[in-house]
Amino acid sequence: MAQANKKQAEDTHRWVSFRMGRELYAVNVMCVREVLTLMEFAKVAGAPPFVLGIVNLRGNVVTVIDTHKRFNLPPEPVTEETRVVIIESDKTTIGMLVDEVRDVVDVPQNLIQPPPQLQGEAANQYIGGLVHLNDKIYILVDVEKLLQDARVEEEEEA
Repeated sequence: MAQANKKQAEDTHRWVSFRMGRELYAVNVMCVREVLTLMEFAKVAGAPPFVLGIVNLRGNVVTVIDTHKRFNLPPEPVTEETRVVIIESDKTTIGMLVDEVRDVVDVPQNLIQPPPQLQGEAANQYIGGLVHLNDKIYILVDVEKLLQDARVEEEEEA
């Protein structure tokens, strides 16, 4: 019995959930460095349209993206709940502007379904899977793909 509980715990991962419009998204908690309230961004001339700007985060320059534009979603107004989720992996760190950070959810690996195969949707390339928990559907963001694209764009700009 204890062995089964240990196996189940090993196959469960924690995800930070956030709202984008009416949909719930989530990123693996191991990729989240911190969650910040909205702050001023320094605009970067010639940056792609989804880049809001850069911020100095304790001596590190971090690019902040408009997640709505990056995921090809309709824009939402900025509110008191708007947050910047700082995500990182390897040597890349970016900030994702999200409508609201919700909570941390435990997701059993066996409940994760593959992403839908939709043609031509920009957001689909960043979907790692879907999970249905507590009568809610969470869209799991593939942080590696999102950060990989950020690294490629940084190299192209250099």
